[in-house]
Amino acid sequence: MVSEMKQKYVKSTISEEGKPPNLVPDGGDLLYAVLGVTANNALDTIGQVDQNDPSSQDKALKKALSKAISLTLNGRLLTLEDTPMRSRYHSAMDCMKYVFQNGQVLWSRLCGQRTCLICSKLHTSKMLRSYTPEFDKMVDPQFVVLTYGRLPHVSEIGYEGLQFTFEALRKDLTNVIRRCKRKLGRQVNAIGTFECAIDPYKQNPFHPHFNLIVDGYESAKMIKQEWIKEHNVGGQENISPDAQYIRSADKGSLKELFKYVTKMLGKNDFDAVCYDAVQRAIANKRTVFTFGSIRAHRIKSSNEEMFVADWLPNQTEVFKYTPKVFDWTDPKRNRLTGFNPNQDEIDLIKSLKYKK
Repeated sequence: MVSEMKQKYVKSTISEEGKPPNLVPDGGDLLYAVLGVTANNALDTIGQVDQNDPSSQDKALKKALSKAISLTLNGRLLTLEDTPMRSRYHSAMDCMKYVFQNGQVLWSRLCGQRTCLICSKLHTSKMLRSYTPEFDKMVDPQFVVLTYGRLPHVSEIGYEGLQFTFEALRKDLTNVIRRCKRKLGRQVNAIGTFECAIDPYKQNPFHPHFNLIVDGYESAKMIKQEWIKEHNVGGQENISPDAQYIRSADKGSLKELFKYVTKMLGKNDFDAVCYDAVQRAIANKRTVFTFGSIRAHRIKSSNEEMFVADWLPNQTEVFKYTPKVFDWTDPKRNRLTGFNPNQDEIDLIKSLKYKK
């Protein structure tokens, strides 16, 4: 299978460059804060909150937990010395390393990496705002899951083989939508995302699949049928028909659609090799797809990422993340959020695994 895909597709290399880490010199922190918050292109903001929103500190506490988890996760990934993704993992480690306060407004630089829990949540929020208007236009939205079955470990299939398989499945989905359009005699409106679940305890740990929201049950049913035909050829059942399913979609389905490409946290042990393999395979690749008349609505991020520190005094200050206290602290060791993780949260931060 892999050899066939190698003939079909040209190998794409993963750049070591990625997005540069967000590094700020230790000297002159306060001056940098004063200058940084007045420059529109110097810093990204970190969350939209109304000035009178009483939950501002609660949202900051959630960011502190996400930051702690991201440090552990990317630290584990950086133990893989041969990965070409090291610069991206370093960038995720440095995300929101410094938080600058000007008055009651907080600013920080974001990394935009897929392995950063903070940026992953912001990306999900952005996708929801971008596609909700399109979802609202749908007459009969249906949630469709198209699976492919499990793939061998990279020690067998190789990193290149995993990447080729993901790309081949993406092309298969496009071909299926085109056939449905031709057979139905009209365009098929759908939003789709790629996801790969990981179970390191299985011999075949990777489980790639697509989640789609399709307008119309007839279209959804045909997509399911054509997906099965695409892969079960010559009397062979390469995918299970029972694993492909359709259900009515609601606003919650849209959130489920954009939640992640692969789970950062789960009930299984975190496997850095498998997780890194998926990140390599999807590097520089789109994981959100639209079909028919569906178009993403442009969302301006500059005004939507302002975080109001209504629990802090009006001041100009700089806070640096201090892993030992799971919080950002100023030069006098005053804490930014006051985050004090409970034992379950500490266990989650250290193990990257939910309790069963």
